[in-house]
Amino acid sequence: VARLSPEVAGLVDGIQVDAGDRVTGGDTLLTLDATFARLALAGAAAATELAREELADARRRLADAERLVKSRGIPETEVEARRSEVRADAATLKLREAEQRRDQERLNRHTLKAPFAGVISRKLSETGEWVSPGDAVLELVADRGLRIDFPVPQRFFPRIAGDTRVEVRLGSLPAQPISARIGEIIPVSDPSARTFVVRVYPEQTDLPLLPGMSASGMLALETGERSLVVSRDALL
Repeated sequence: VARLSPEVAGLVDGIQVDAGDRVTGGDTLLTLDATFARLALAGAAAATELAREELADARRRLADAERLVKSRGIPETEVEARRSEVRADAATLKLREAEQRRDQERLNRHTLKAPFAGVISRKLSETGEWVSPGDAVLELVADRGLRIDFPVPQRFFPRIAGDTRVEVRLGSLPAQPISARIGEIIPVSDPSARTFVVRVYPEQTDLPLLPGMSASGMLALETGERSLVVSRDALL
């Protein structure tokens, strides 16, 4: 579950989703009023264009000076001064371009997009509300690629490996065993329960599984015990 928050402060201009809606990664979920951000970007774009024209003019005057210095029409110091002017105007243009990119990025952050595919579980804001970074406005629940975390008694830790077989039964499908694989073993014991976490990933991807559902698992562990085995054909 992800509690989504805008990256800039602003007035909620529109909410494009509601609780229960399914979204994909990159979908627009919420927009903030971006009037001032658009004006700032327009000003930065104009300043960039002005700096670009000034640099082009400085380069033309430098080219003229370099032609005249060959005929000794102007001193060499004038050419050097115009070269310095070109360098200064080029640096100014880079500064204005950086400011324009900054204002564009600020404008982009007035739109909140879905970071991954899932279902909107809660809507925590309304149009016209002022929100700030850190204020949760929506809750998004992933419904694909889910994992199951099992607390396991710490005495079993030395006997579990990445290839240990796991059988899972979901609360929504109690009679259907599901094969799964161990993804991570988190060796941090719960100091009160004396457990660690085994993170399991079901091999099926189309399961009726949502965050918060219950599940049970069975680990196939080596016990060291041996039993007598006879052929089925030997039994009468």
